[in-house]
Amino acid sequence: MDIELIDSGEKGSFEFSEYVMKCYNNKLRICIIYRPTYSPTHRISVQQFLHEFTRYLETVILSLEPLLICGDFNIHVDVANNHDAITFLDILGSSF
Repeated sequence: MDIELIDSGEKGSFEFSEYVMKCYNNKLRICIIYRPTYSPTHRISVQQFLHEFTRYLETVILSLEPLLICGDFNIHVDVANNHDAITFLDILGSSF
């Protein structure tokens, strides 16, 4: 099995790393995302993250490999009436 770092860096509201894992003739692209919560040192809103994350998704969903997106988004999708969570899940649902 081989794992290759394809890209990594920071957007305005999150950090990311992208890897391609190769096992025999199979490949999997893994995107790891970290979005810090809003704080005095990180004054970036969830809405800005959602906008930037949508633009990021538009690039990675074009990859040839199956895609696994994971990480710490600091959005509580387990809270049914959370507007940010609903928007985040809608973005994911409409992208795939």
